[in-house]
Amino acid sequence: MSNSVLGIDFGTSFSSVAILFKGEIKVVHDENGSTYIPSVVCFREKEKVGAAAEHFKKKYPKNTIYEIKRIVGCRYDDAIVSRMQKIWPFSVVEGMEHRVQVEFYVNDKRRRYYPEYVISKVLKYLVGLAENVTGEKYSKAVITVPANFNDTQRKCIRVAARFANLEVLRIMDEPVAAAVAISIQTNIDNSRVLVYDLGGGTFDFTILEVTVNDYRVKATDGDPCLGGADFTNALMALSRQKIIQDEGVDSNENPRLEVELRSVCETIKQELTSLEQAQMDIDLSRYGGSMCYTLTISRSEFESVIVGQIKRSVDIVENCMKTYDVDISSVSGIALVGGSSCIPLIRKELNERFPTLRILSGFDSREVVCRGALVQALSLIDEPDLVSPTPAVVSPKTQPDIASSTPVSTIETPSLVRPSAYRENLNRNARPEELLPSASASSLSTPQSVSPSAVPSLSSPQRISLSSSQRLSGSSTLEVKPISLQPVPLSLPKRPSTPSLSSPSLAPVPAPIPAPIPAPIPAPIPAPIPAPVAAPTHDFGKVHIHPTTPLDLGIRVQGKYMSVIIPRNTPLPTSMSKTYQTNEDHPDCVHCCMYQGNHELVANDVKIGIIKAKDIPVYPNVRSLISITFSIDINGVFSVSASVVGSEMPVTIEMLDSVLLTDKMIDNIIDEDKREKEEIIKEMREDLISEIELRLQDLENSDNYRMIALVARERDWLNENMYTGSVEELQQCLDRLK
Repeated sequence: MSNSVLGIDFGTSFSSVAILFKGEIKVVHDENGSTYIPSVVCFREKEKVGAAAEHFKKKYPKNTIYEIKRIVGCRYDDAIVSRMQKIWPFSVVEGMEHRVQVEFYVNDKRRRYYPEYVISKVLKYLVGLAENVTGEKYSKAVITVPANFNDTQRKCIRVAARFANLEVLRIMDEPVAAAVAISIQTNIDNSRVLVYDLGGGTFDFTILEVTVNDYRVKATDGDPCLGGADFTNALMALSRQKIIQDEGVDSNENPRLEVELRSVCETIKQELTSLEQAQMDIDLSRYGGSMCYTLTISRSEFESVIVGQIKRSVDIVENCMKTYDVDISSVSGIALVGGSSCIPLIRKELNERFPTLRILSGFDSREVVCRGALVQALSLIDEPDLVSPTPAVVSPKTQPDIASSTPVSTIETPSLVRPSAYRENLNRNARPEELLPSASASSLSTPQSVSPSAVPSLSSPQRISLSSSQRLSGSSTLEVKPISLQPVPLSLPKRPSTPSLSSPSLAPVPAPIPAPIPAPIPAPIPAPIPAPVAAPTHDFGKVHIHPTTPLDLGIRVQGKYMSVIIPRNTPLPTSMSKTYQTNEDHPDCVHCCMYQGNHELVANDVKIGIIKAKDIPVYPNVRSLISITFSIDINGVFSVSASVVGSEMPVTIEMLDSVLLTDKMIDNIIDEDKREKEEIIKEMREDLISEIELRLQDLENSDNYRMIALVARERDWLNENMYTGSVEELQQCLDRLK
């Protein structure tokens, strides 16, 4: 088994990478000896990444990009983009089809890059650090993301990896990766564990049940807009106000001072985790203030400006545990993960809310995520079948009844636990058009009978499975009426009931729909088995992970409501369908807006695209019934298919209005990047050759006869390698002449 794989934790503020070196998991450090690599890229004549780029924040604030993870996969009109535009010194602009780009100038030449391209620079840098340690080449990795990342954001990370020439074995949730690493370093097997993951830009809370080499996600929640960067912003606001009062200098009016203040506040924030007070010293003389301005910030002052955000994170913990009937006595402990989790106020708030809850220790909270990602990567290369990108086909007859029967592996999009009682009830009592069709894109499904009362004019309808094309373009929208009732997940939270979807623009269904038989509500989650005394042996090749998706997935109906097709926390793989009726008598083309989120109103959810179904058969006095199927396979790849009830004619379906880059756009960016690199290398070679020529002339004109042999030898080498020598070889030649 080859161990040339990486575990990468790409964070909002800092990233890290783990390797297997001499039989041990090691986190790679940079040139400064730090394993916490700043997720920063400075675009100048020569790009800088990591700590080197961090130093240029003050000098080149408009060219230094950081915290880009916060807007990856977002549309330009999203609230988070508007919010970050007011904070960042670099420019965020609108690209084609509402995509987000960063804009800056290099040598008076305008550059516009997508977030995925910026992220790829960080990924490449992490790969380079790993290769410098082992001397091996790395092309495969497991990359972690926040549990609340939606499907679009996860696919954007895959695109970034493609730019970095990395094959993504799996996109893994950060809390799950942390639990994997912690279970190896500490004995938490055969127990229920909570993971509180507070990073630089996101907060995740996950409930897991852990046995030996087996990790089952029971529920997850969080806030994608809460992290350490927000605490830094709060501390900056406090410091900025004091500086204005004391010196009359406003950092908002000077980008360089704002960047310097941010850097100082980052340091102060870290110091206040162990000190009661910290001091900042800033030279304000260039901005009309004192040459040496000193400001002391106490921990209590810092806590006063972030206490609301910390309480919000603890509220999420409490609400999630109540929603899923998890008793605190059944929990072995809570793991605090992420660079921001070391703030003392977090422990204080957790202890006040849960006095008996044990906080786990014995691990580095900032390294466990990349370590767990590497463990997953090692298990995947030991089981190559789990890495297959082929979407799983899940039909009503073959769909697993319980989560434990799904293939054991990490999934990209973490979903509502569907108890076996519910699945049996759904398949036994649902009408044919409500059953889950095959996710196959290449063949027709078996004809199924439809009640004449449901569709009077169609006697023997057939279901046609249609795969989605990834073509992207602008689109309009469609309003459809669901004809299958929304299923209620058992033992899990009930989504607020959607207001009546009837409307003058939506025709009534030809016949009444029988209500599904209520399913029994199972008992609360039982207490875990006590942990064994002896620590178990972990085998990287047998790590099994059962994630769920934290976000509802559905389509918009009646203009503003989400009709859920795949509920949150459904174990993967899964394939679920709902049947809808068009709002026109003879439509041959319909549009449905897809959303992902946990809110009833789509205005609070994330739009991930538009489904466009074309060439729909038209029948007199009949409104088409369209079954839409959402599928997420074993690798977490989301796909859409559809079928028209009662028709044998082919229908096509395509995806529109997505912010995902198309294959053509990706290839163009890769080609352009390649051309730019070739141009840079050409210029570097020309500069080195000129320097070598000048150095040879100086030595030939000198009186140092001992250099004659060296000059002759290097002149011959240059004549032979002038057009073929690499930059490194030319640099070595120049070094020999110095």
